[in-house]
Amino acid sequence: MGGRCKTVLNSMAEEVLGLMEPAHEGTWFDAECQVATEDKNEAYRKMQQGYGTRSLIEEYKEKKKQSTKERKKSE
Repeated sequence: MGGRCKTVLNSMAEEVLGLMEPAHEGTWFDAECQVATEDKNEAYRKMQQGYGTRSLIEEYKEKKKQSTKERKKSE
């Protein structure tokens, strides 16, 4: 019964809205995102190995913020 409802809903949605293609197929993660993510991951590894000193934690938080900003900009 659930499968039939899904089929009916999908076919009606396709009829009303048309077939929609994905906006961008994985192209948003560019070289800048890659570099920012690698920097963040390196800062995380340093933080883990340095027993969480305040400067390492702050560095990681800053890199994480930059990485998130870069990803949002690329989307």
